[in-house]
Amino acid sequence: MKVLAVIFAILASLILAAHFLHAWILPLVAFFVLLPLVLLIRRNWAVRFVQIMFMLGALEWLRTMLALLSERQAERREWIRMVIILGGVELFTVLCAVLLQSLLRSNVIVEDQPTHENP
Repeated sequence: MKVLAVIFAILASLILAAHFLHAWILPLVAFFVLLPLVLLIRRNWAVRFVQIMFMLGALEWLRTMLALLSERQAERREWIRMVIILGGVELFTVLCAVLLQSLLRSNVIVEDQPTHENP
């Protein structure tokens, strides 16, 4: 399950990078290409960061779907297939965030240790 979660995370990250490449938002392309490397840190906060980025990515898919839906409906063009495809991509991105939870439950990730300072 851990290997599958990482493979799916890489795939979801590359799909998001391709989405931003299509819009020529190059800083976000670089960010999402490099995002899976954060998982090499092997800390709880790193996994949580990637999960949050995927949830934000899912919101971007939803925003894109609604914008294209509005555009296509205004032009009286077919839109159902687009909604199904982008809805599937959005669900895949959310699934990747959920699957990364398996890394937190395994021994692969080192738990974050609170720092205690002596008074």
